Amino acid sequence: MSFLRHWKIAALLAALFVVGVVTGAVLTIAIVKKKADENDNWQRATYQLYKKRLKLTPEQEQRLKPAFELAGEDFRAVRRAALRDILDAVRRVNVEVEKELTPEQKVEFDKLREDLRKHFEDRRKDGKQS
Repeated sequence: MSFLRHWKIAALLAALFVVGVVTGAVLTIAIVKKKADENDNWQRATYQLYKKRLKLTPEQEQRLKPAFELAGEDFRAVRRAALRDILDAVRRVNVEVEKELTPEQKVEFDKLREDLRKHFEDRRKDGKQS
């Protein structure tokens, strides 16, 4: 009875750990996406602010606009690299978590990952529509 009781506690702790990892990954990706959108807005907003406050001439605007476009491309590249690194970290931890799970937990873990995949697909679709 004691062994069975401890096994259940260990299984619950493992499940709690998995939920924490997945929740952290979901929140991290959501924050990165939000910051990425802000970075795209930064490019436009900063360009407009400089244009207005500095009273740039049309010639200056024409010469400076490529610098802002390049900065926007740099931000997007950094965002892609950060997201790739985050996803790599999530994959690595998932491999480690899966090694520790019982067959029953693996079934639930697969369902959890599928639910998360669907969630992100739905969010991506919603984001493209807005």
